[in-house]
Amino acid sequence: MQSLLAGARLLAVVAHYDDEALFCGGLLTTLRPSLRELTVAVVTGIETTSAPREVPPVPSPAEAERRRLRLDAFAAVCARLAATPVELRLPNLPQSARRDDPAYRRRVSEIGDALERAGLTRNGDTVLTHGRDGEYGHPQHSCTHDAVAAAVPSSSWRTVLTFGGPHRHDHEFHFDTTGKTKLIDLYRDQGFRGRWEPERDARLRTWTAGTEWFCRLPV
Repeated sequence: MQSLLAGARLLAVVAHYDDEALFCGGLLTTLRPSLRELTVAVVTGIETTSAPREVPPVPSPAEAERRRLRLDAFAAVCARLAATPVELRLPNLPQSARRDDPAYRRRVSEIGDALERAGLTRNGDTVLTHGRDGEYGHPQHSCTHDAVAAAVPSSSWRTVLTFGGPHRHDHEFHFDTTGKTKLIDLYRDQGFRGRWEPERDARLRTWTAGTEWFCRLPV
């Protein structure tokens, strides 16, 4: 990975605030000095960054504070990584969304249009984004993957890496957990029910233990 990304103009496209820390935070903190530049783009807006069923129409004071903390954490992560932050502010998909849903297909197109409007399809030569299966089945993750994959032919991107897993990957990256933990620490106060602790979540703890996995899309 060091040789693959050395001197890269890297664009990370993630669905939600905190995905950049969770799925590629080890790689970014370790290899940032070897990158020419780094941009982190978040697809969803803070108002709908979680599943719609979890977000009240009018936020409570606690929800408003949670949103503020999450935005502050994203800004702090980008500052720590010397990354340019970009927020596309699109709605989140319901957890029940599937690839054959019309709303899912529209969202793929909307994300592609937003990437182009923001100049991101001509920003960078290397992209990191979600895997086709959305890591643990999250439809907004897989939708973001599909949008990035569809944008490749008209982009400046020459290398596209997606988040993989221990049983499906082309590249395995081992890292000192200290740097990644510091990124995740910035988000710990954003939880709906207490502190966010991905290490205790069976869906997420795979990505906190010192290894990240990446698949390479054909370009």
